[in-house]
Amino acid sequence: MVVIKAFKLLNNKKTSDLWGISVEVLKSLIDIVAPDLALIFNNCIDCGVFPDLMKHSKIVPLFKSGSTSDPTNFRPISVLPTFSKIFEKLILNQLLSYFHKYDLLHVKQFGFTRGRSTIDAGVELIHNIFEAWEESHDALGVFCDLSKAFDCVVHETLVRKLHHYGIQGVALDLISYYLRDRVQMVDVNGKRSNGSFVKIGVPQGSILGPFLFLIYINDLPYLVKDNHGIVLFADDTSLMFKIKRRELALDDVNNYLAKVVQWFEANNLVLNENKTKCIKFTLPNVKHVKTTILLNNE
Repeated sequence: MVVIKAFKLLNNKKTSDLWGISVEVLKSLIDIVAPDLALIFNNCIDCGVFPDLMKHSKIVPLFKSGSTSDPTNFRPISVLPTFSKIFEKLILNQLLSYFHKYDLLHVKQFGFTRGRSTIDAGVELIHNIFEAWEESHDALGVFCDLSKAFDCVVHETLVRKLHHYGIQGVALDLISYYLRDRVQMVDVNGKRSNGSFVKIGVPQGSILGPFLFLIYINDLPYLVKDNHGIVLFADDTSLMFKIKRRELALDDVNNYLAKVVQWFEANNLVLNENKTKCIKFTLPNVKHVKTTILLNNE
């Protein structure tokens, strides 16, 4: 049964959700509850709805270091309902199958993608550098840092992009229902806060969230011109440019960067300029010439 198969793919964690159910606990019961879960999930798919109680998450503060009296020394961990994870896994499998069947994910995206890894992304970056050198150019890399990108996803924009890629009808209704009206509450030693609605972002700690973000950012690489390159690993965005050696003015690069920044702003993604870095890759025997690039005209 697909429900049991999906459950067995989940990480075997002891952390319990709001209702005290963990993957470890459910392991001994999955054969019994699987038929009922399958019935519920199939009805949800047919109607295009996601159960409200499966959208309630528990936020547990995880201590990092320093003083325990300082809230900034704790990292919030989102614990989603265990049953939700099974349902999300089933939905994700269908989305993956659809996007791979029609080759909809951009080839420059290496994050959360079957058969791809950080090694492949690194190889692509190195290829861009050597290609520039072979053409007697320097390579200029701009490594963009986005602040809390997964938390900035606008639901309406994501749904519109899903529709653009052919996700329509009850399938689109299901994902739209999954995203909206989510509730989270903080749990400290069994004491819980009142629930608050989460109106933006893909759910933290979710099965579906990372892939939904890939869809959200999938149209960014289409801004790339022939003499430029881009490598994505989820939200990590590396822009590569071929520039003429000893060229001081980089108007083309700056114009392109302005378009990328505009795309980020239009999609509610925040570029952290302090953590965004620029590196110029030159051969050892080539004289270095200082160049200037602009982000937000600065």
